[in-house]
Amino acid sequence: MTTNRFLYPLFIGISDGLVLPLAAACGLATAQFPPGTILVTGSIIGIAGALAMGFSTWHTLREEMSHGSGHHHDLLGRIGISASVEREVSAQLHEEHAKWNEAIGVTGHHAEYHAPAAQAIITGLGYLTGALISMAPFAVAKTTSTALLVALPVVLLLLFTSTWLKSRMAGIPAVSQALRSTLYGAFAFVAAYLVARLIS
Repeated sequence: MTTNRFLYPLFIGISDGLVLPLAAACGLATAQFPPGTILVTGSIIGIAGALAMGFSTWHTLREEMSHGSGHHHDLLGRIGISASVEREVSAQLHEEHAKWNEAIGVTGHHAEYHAPAAQAIITGLGYLTGALISMAPFAVAKTTSTALLVALPVVLLLLFTSTWLKSRMAGIPAVSQALRSTLYGAFAFVAAYLVARLIS
């Protein structure tokens, strides 16, 4: 397993795992739950999310491998697309697939065959890592407000960094993607807090 093939799904999992548990913590903070309760709740969310994301990654990659380019040929033929257009679309899909494999470091049939399970495990572990990082301040802080004051800037910084890194590996604009992901995370935290305030 090359470095990119290990790090890319890891950063995908981390960036996703950073957000949901802390968003839940922001909502629970409005009800004055103690840090210990929020820690347990966020950790449960992190474990459940890691399992779900790992399985989703495995299933998606297995589906892509099982269908392959023949699936696209069958689909385009059924809707009346001409053979020349089929060939052009198939070539473009093959090129995009090759770029994706290069971005995550997959080379050769044998490596690709083992990719779904390995990448699912790595993505799930990344998600769990992100969740535990976001919950760490609640394990040591004496008050929920103190934990949030520590967790929020740390998580937003890590969210920016992990998104920047995975975007660089995928060959897409890293700074804009990182800023967008960080803003989405901040919005999720604020929205969770406001919704909890409205219904509490």
